[in-house]
Amino acid sequence: MSDEISGDFVQDDGLATYMLMALLLDNRATEEQVPQPIKRGGYWGTDITGMKFSYLWLVNGRKTQDKLNLGIEYCNSSLKPLIDEGFATEINTEASFTENGIKLDIAVSKPNGIIDNYTFYLWLNTDY
Repeated sequence: MSDEISGDFVQDDGLATYMLMALLLDNRATEEQVPQPIKRGGYWGTDITGMKFSYLWLVNGRKTQDKLNLGIEYCNSSLKPLIDEGFATEINTEASFTENGIKLDIAVSKPNGIIDNYTFYLWLNTDY
């Protein structure tokens, strides 16, 4: 019987769903990052899942190398659990500005030697 008929989920070896959640759901900003409590954001699911999400939402505004470096730092930090849990051995992130956002190119090295490449666009088609 096929997975479609049995109602089971189809599994794959990809990490795209985890990466989307880790990168695009917001961690609550600290007081140092955002002084006003009402503007600190955050995703309520952090309290339920215990999963750390990302501070990428804080990387906006003027296009500077510091912003790109911060984006890479936040990206790597939110994906570190992939290494900690043994799903990846290394994560390499490159960032570049697009016309109205940031492009993240992420290479995830898996324990079996396969390297998966992912590209994410932040703030595409927005007033970034």
